[in-house]
Amino acid sequence: MRNLYLILFFGSSLILLSCGSSGKFEVINNTTDFIDSIYITPDRKLGHNYITLLADEKRRYETDMSVGNADGAYRIYYKIKSEFKSVIFGYYSNSAFLEKMIQIDIRPDTVLFKFEQRD
Repeated sequence: MRNLYLILFFGSSLILLSCGSSGKFEVINNTTDFIDSIYITPDRKLGHNYITLLADEKRRYETDMSVGNADGAYRIYYKIKSEFKSVIFGYYSNSAFLEKMIQIDIRPDTVLFKFEQRD
């Protein structure tokens, strides 16, 4: 029985280590407007990690998720036409980024998410 616990412990440790503490996102502005002050949480660099996007522009965005061992959902914040917006999406566990990348497609009336799973 002890061997089974050791196998389960090391197996789950390897799974958690294969997940990164860095969140990788691709943000796409599919609107005709400039988007300002985009940031995604959780991020240890909160307040220092903003991007902007012109209409039809796409950029990579990375967060530092090494802030503890929390579980929760991501949230994207942005400003468009002087209006602040935020959307909750996805899930992280033990402050680990579980996907390979998350694509965020900002459109005039909605935000779409595509989750690219790890191999």
